Amino acid sequence: MPTIGSFQLDFQPFPPDGGSLRVAAVPWECETFGFPFFQIEVDRVPPERLAMLVGQWLATLPDDQPVFVQTALPTNQLDRAAALCGCGFYPIEVSYFMRLALNQMSAPTADTEATSSSGESGSAAVRSVGRLREAQPSDLPRLEQLAGSAFTAVRLHVDPHLPRAACDRRMRQWVANSFHSGEQILLYEHRDSREVLGFVCCQPSSRTEVYFSLTAIDPAWQASGFVIPMFEAAFRHCATQGYRTGTLRCSANNRGSFNLAASLGFRPQQTVTRFHYFRPPRGTTNTPAAPAPTNRPNRQR
Repeated sequence: MPTIGSFQLDFQPFPPDGGSLRVAAVPWECETFGFPFFQIEVDRVPPERLAMLVGQWLATLPDDQPVFVQTALPTNQLDRAAALCGCGFYPIEVSYFMRLALNQMSAPTADTEATSSSGESGSAAVRSVGRLREAQPSDLPRLEQLAGSAFTAVRLHVDPHLPRAACDRRMRQWVANSFHSGEQILLYEHRDSREVLGFVCCQPSSRTEVYFSLTAIDPAWQASGFVIPMFEAAFRHCATQGYRTGTLRCSANNRGSFNLAASLGFRPQQTVTRFHYFRPPRGTTNTPAAPAPTNRPNRQR
């Protein structure tokens, strides 16, 4: 079964007797948002049949409550994209799948200081070489706090049909689930105060490749100089564990994140357009609920 972070989805064919459309309920999103939430895979459906099959499946969903569906396509599959849009789907973001050769990471350079976005320096500043360590159970409240406050420009946050509070709660649940499932989480803390300022979740894709499934940085420090050393320290740590390459997904909604990934040496391997579908309950209007995005350097699946 395909995985998302530390979660698993159980895809079923539609029609049930071996159809080419694959659909799955997303139980943790259903719980977070309080209504049916699905993911579909359409890459096996012939483009000329896609609109018909998706329309038939949508007609089976309840109409007495909101319904949300997500899917993704390589950006060059314009025929399938057109069929989805004809069914009411809308493109929400383009995301980049990026790869980095971890053996390119060099040893840390001389210790220099960075300042927070408020301009503090000296003992209140984070030095560019801080302390990287693995997360412990006592760190979980802080990790949840960071995950729930650092994201504004990723796809669910920018969808006007989803409440911001629920999207933030989803991120807190994501990092908690990753931790409890045993996924390695590397955190970076202030050299002097030991305050945790950011973290990187590391999910093995194979024995030699690691996927950086979720990262978050304290909003007060996102513009500071500690960010690059934090990631470089995490990449060197993964290299010592035998990983040769690291991968991540970066949203084009967030230019800051993409530029940061590129400056660290990541190179795009594939681009994917992500689509959402939202249907309000019968008899209600389709009223947006979420605020407009900003452009903070954060990253999510």
